[in-house]
Amino acid sequence: MKAKVENDPYENWQPDNDEENDIMNDLNYRKLELIYNDYELLSGAKGGLDLTTFVKVMTEHFPNRKDPIALVRNLIDLFQQIDVNDDKTLEWVEFTSYIIELGMVRKDSNHIDAIKTYYPAEIKDGKHDTEIEHMFYLDRLQQLLVMEKDAKTFKVYNAKTGKML
Repeated sequence: MKAKVENDPYENWQPDNDEENDIMNDLNYRKLELIYNDYELLSGAKGGLDLTTFVKVMTEHFPNRKDPIALVRNLIDLFQQIDVNDDKTLEWVEFTSYIIELGMVRKDSNHIDAIKTYYPAEIKDGKHDTEIEHMFYLDRLQQLLVMEKDAKTFKVYNAKTGKML
C-alpha cells in the first residue's frame, strides 16, 4: 500500500533505478548495529519508531543515494509493509523479523547472518580431555550430555549452572 500525499507533485514520477534505492541490498552487520543504536536512542517507552522518525533514521544511514525522493518513497512503503500490527510504530523486532524473512525468500544468508546476535555465556566451561564431539540437551532433566572425541564415557552438566554432575 503506497502512502497517499495530497497534491503530491511527484505522484506520477518514476525512479530511474528502483534497485538503487532498495536499502536491503546494502544492509550489513555494522549498518544494522548503527541503526539499532538509533532505535534504542529514539524509540523510548514506545518501543518503536513512528513513520517520520523511521524515515529520518534510515536516510541518515543511507545518505548518498542518486534519487533521495525514491529512497523516501521506498522507506514509506517498507514501513507500511513491516508494520504488520498497524500500530503506526515500527518495533525493532518487526524490522529484524522482516529482514530475516526477506533474506530467506531471497535465499541470501548475508541478510540473516547480519542480524544474528550472540551473547557470551555466563557459564564457563570446564576442562575436557579432548574436543567435544557431541552435545545433547535433555529438556525434561534440564541437563547437558557431553561426549568428547574418542572418549568411552560422557559427562552430564546442569544446564542452568554449568556444573558437572
